[in-house]
Amino acid sequence: MIENKILKLQSPKIPVIIKKSQGLIETQLINRVRRNKKAIVVAEISKLKDSMSVIEMFDEIVLIKGLCSKASYYRYVASLKKSNEIKVKQY
Repeated sequence: MIENKILKLQSPKIPVIIKKSQGLIETQLINRVRRNKKAIVVAEISKLKDSMSVIEMFDEIVLIKGLCSKASYYRYVASLKKSNEIKVKQY
């Protein structure tokens, strides 16, 4: 009898609890992505390097997808150039 009353009182609150836990999951995913942001952007650069120029990759990664800022993008490209993962074309 008391259990039924408790369930009736709690039933309207269930969606709120689910919503809060969903927010927690989203927060955890966002934090995980933030921690691995550099690796994600560098992987995206490495994936696109054969088919696009540095400027085209900038448009795709920074302007369209919004994965990082302009400064961060060029720092990542510079580190890849330094490690010879990206070749600079000389004209």
